[in-house]
Amino acid sequence: MTRPRRLQVHLAIENAGFLPLFTHGDPDVATAITAACAAGGASVVEFTNRGDRALSVFRVLSDRRPEIGPDLILGAGSVVDVTTAALFIAAGADFLVSPYFVPGIARLCHGHRIGYLPGAGTSTEIARAEASGVELVKLFPAATLGPDFIRHHLGPCPQSRLVPTGGIDATEAAVSAWISAGAAAVGLGSQLIPSRTITLADIDRLPDRVRAVGRWVEVARGAG
Repeated sequence: MTRPRRLQVHLAIENAGFLPLFTHGDPDVATAITAACAAGGASVVEFTNRGDRALSVFRVLSDRRPEIGPDLILGAGSVVDVTTAALFIAAGADFLVSPYFVPGIARLCHGHRIGYLPGAGTSTEIARAEASGVELVKLFPAATLGPDFIRHHLGPCPQSRLVPTGGIDATEAAVSAWISAGAAAVGLGSQLIPSRTITLADIDRLPDRVRAVGRWVEVARGAG
C-alpha cells in the first residue's frame, strides 16, 4: 500500500480532531484495539513505543492494516532517537511522535515525506519545532499546561497547530475545553484506551467510545 504523504497525515489528524493512542505487548490484542478504533471512525491511530516488543508488535499491525482498514493512518509514538525512528519508518509508520523535539528525527521524517509531531511544553519549544518545518506540534504534558495555554499561545501565534496530549480525560467536557481553546486535535491515551488493564468487554465498547469522541469534537467546533 502507498504511504500517505505528510500533508495528508496532518490534514487527517486535524479533520478528525482526535488521535487515539495506545500500546500493548500482544499483537492480537493490539490488532483488536486498532480495529475497534477504526470501526468507531478513527482515521488515524498512534501505537506508542513502550516495552521491548513494541517494534515487533507495530510490524504486525502494519502488516495487518489491509484487514484492519486499508485507509487507516498508523503512526508510532514515544520515538526519541534517529535509529528508532528509522526502524519504525522501515516498519511502515506513516508518522512519528516524540515527547520532545529531536532535530534528527525531523530531518529524517521530512526526507521520507512523512509526518512528525514533536512534543513541546513552552511557546519557545513550539517555535523551535515549527522552524524546522513541523506542521503539527504535540503539546505535552497537556494536563499540566491546561487549555488556557493554547488560548494564550494562539493570541500572538495563530499559525500554530497544536495537539494536546497527556492526561486528557475522554469526556465531553475535557475534549470540548481543548477544542474550544483552539486545539487542532486532542491526543487521547489511557483515558480512552486502558491498555494495561483492557478486557474484551472494553474492546467491544471501544467503537462506541471513539464515535462519541468524534461527536464531541464536532459539537465543540460548531460551538466555536
